[in-house]
Amino acid sequence: MRITSDSIKASVAAYYRYQRQFPLVALEANSQLEPFNDGGQADVLAVDKHRLLIEVEVKLTLADLKRDRHKLKHRNYRDNLVNYPTHLFYFA
Repeated sequence: MRITSDSIKASVAAYYRYQRQFPLVALEANSQLEPFNDGGQADVLAVDKHRLLIEVEVKLTLADLKRDRHKLKHRNYRDNLVNYPTHLFYFA
């Protein structure tokens, strides 16, 4: 069986929804909570019972991870230019 990004996303979503009992889990959702933005799509977004937003980005290769660091959302978060609603951010 070949591991794909979709299977990892499904596993992460199932973990947050069924094991951690988070009330809301979304795939390919916008982390800025806006209808359109540049590169703001999160692979998995989860909201816990305290309404804290957790974002998970799935990367299959090291090259994909390195390419992702150039996205505007990561630079803005690093430089504290934008107040993101995301409380925790993970790579899987």
